[in-house]
Amino acid sequence: MLHSFVYFCRLTYYEQGTQVKRSLAISSWGDAAIWLLDPKEQDTQGEWAGGCWASWIPGMNWTATSFAQLMEKELEDFVRLRDDDLTNEIYMKQMQTISPNIKNDLMGY
Repeated sequence: MLHSFVYFCRLTYYEQGTQVKRSLAISSWGDAAIWLLDPKEQDTQGEWAGGCWASWIPGMNWTATSFAQLMEKELEDFVRLRDDDLTNEIYMKQMQTISPNIKNDLMGY
């Protein structure tokens, strides 16, 4: 059983490396990430699979079946992160108006 698992891990690692090597980079390094399209992995309309290689993701993250889907996913992530930042900014402004004793209780100090 362990031998099968080790073989699977090696095969997966090899396939990931091969897939990345043959891919087309469609961005430069921005925020420690790069977008890739794989010409071998195509859907029925000839769209190339896409993904993101990033410092915070272990291994290549092939998440899209097309360039359009990759851009949609990136936009969703951007909007989510932007909204999280806005929520945090509003929270911090509210925390500035609270007395220190109540703030310490809320923060668990």
